[in-house]
Amino acid sequence: MKLRILSSLLLFVFVVIGLFVFPHQRPSEPASTRYSKISLNGLFVSPWQGPWSCIYDQKTKLLWEKKTDDEGVHHANWTYSWLINSNPFESDLKSTQMPKGTTKIQGASNKGDCHLVGQQCDTQDLVDATNNEQLCGATRWRLPTYHELNSIRTSRHRIGTATIDTDFFPFILSGDYWSATKEPKLDAIYSRHGKGARSVNFFNNNDLRLPYQNAAFVILVSDDTSHLTITY
Repeated sequence: MKLRILSSLLLFVFVVIGLFVFPHQRPSEPASTRYSKISLNGLFVSPWQGPWSCIYDQKTKLLWEKKTDDEGVHHANWTYSWLINSNPFESDLKSTQMPKGTTKIQGASNKGDCHLVGQQCDTQDLVDATNNEQLCGATRWRLPTYHELNSIRTSRHRIGTATIDTDFFPFILSGDYWSATKEPKLDAIYSRHGKGARSVNFFNNNDLRLPYQNAAFVILVSDDTSHLTITY
């Protein structure tokens, strides 16, 4: 009888110790509630599921392109020179006598390395391909401004990884990512090349002002988000 009581007491002690040493683990949750995964067709995907083709930023209400490793249109390793088809400013219209609404090409064409158009390519090639595809059901895909691109940086990242939430933004590489923000004055080593644009580096935080003809990586963004539908 005493032995049975002693055994029960020992079992109780072990159970109590186990609760403190090995507490019940809650199911793991995504590191961030700021971002949502979006499917190719524009549907919200559960944080624990996939695949997904875009990332919706709850904070800025912007939709971001997800890079891939499949050598398709959105392959992470492709690089692009900086080229934008855009409407010129009023001062440009006056100086060039161009009619209002005329599209003006700014930058350097076909200095990057990708398989989009069977030749070297530029940022406008990726913008056009993504808008034609209507990635995630969205249009109005474009280069992000420097402020927009910088806004997805985070200090909460694993050592040696990109300063971005890699649970949602995989395949971010060590190198420069183009922004749409133009720069009339470049960093010293590039000064002889004239004008260019700002870039972001998610690994060393060394944001450079690069000449248009440089080949750099790209993540596109869109503000066309009214169609997004929660399905989980």
